[in-house]
Amino acid sequence: MTTEGMMTLRELLQDPIYAKWFAKPPKETEFTGWRVYAQKKRDKRWRKKDFEFWADAYQFLTRRGRLDTWYNASLTCRNEEYRPPVVRYQGKRQYYAKMLLTEGHLWCPYCRRPTMFGYFTKHHAFPEGGPTPMPHFLRCGICGIREVSIKRYQPGG
Repeated sequence: MTTEGMMTLRELLQDPIYAKWFAKPPKETEFTGWRVYAQKKRDKRWRKKDFEFWADAYQFLTRRGRLDTWYNASLTCRNEEYRPPVVRYQGKRQYYAKMLLTEGHLWCPYCRRPTMFGYFTKHHAFPEGGPTPMPHFLRCGICGIREVSIKRYQPGG
């Protein structure tokens, strides 16, 4: 399985609501750890770099035009889930529908973005890009979390 057709982070950041949310530091706990996944060129392998704090990971990802030159990337939380952005619509607070209704994508609460899920016999998130445990489960194309392990968010929910 490839992630062909997945929206890139650059495309997602063209949305002003998501861009503002993405740049806002999330609440962290002592258990929070961060990983930047980057795919420098289309159809090339994903690379990763770990950070203790969001600010360090964000700075690494955004410095020197990396977001403009890398094909795709993710600022992924390794230990905590994050809900989609919330907006006010008709006087009510609700999840931002644009992040939840992209065809073929699901909100990955660890990657903090919509991603494509698929079946993988090998996945870059696992040691040495080796065999994926239980390849019969749908997994996030970026962080490898199983689809059955995540909460499904709905617009308005």
